[in-house]
Amino acid sequence: MNNKESHHPNIQTWDKVAENYGLEITADEEDIAENLITIFHSLGLNKGSSLLELGSGSGHLSGIMAKAGFKVSLLDFSQIALDKAQSFFKY
Repeated sequence: MNNKESHHPNIQTWDKVAENYGLEITADEEDIAENLITIFHSLGLNKGSSLLELGSGSGHLSGIMAKAGFKVSLLDFSQIALDKAQSFFKY
């Protein structure tokens, strides 16, 4: 792989990763979300604030943020990841 190629995301790689996303939120994800919420509050972002998660993957963090009252949008270049996140939100 030449140096130029290594700077571009490989959608197929992330599609394969996304195939393994589950519906259950891990304790680590809960901890990360709690820390992010604390940071958001310190910045004046509270319930009702809009958030965009770039590279949203499974959508677990955004789901926790939504449950905490934030308005969330997800963006990922893997359609499989977005489909999994949508299934997670329905769950």
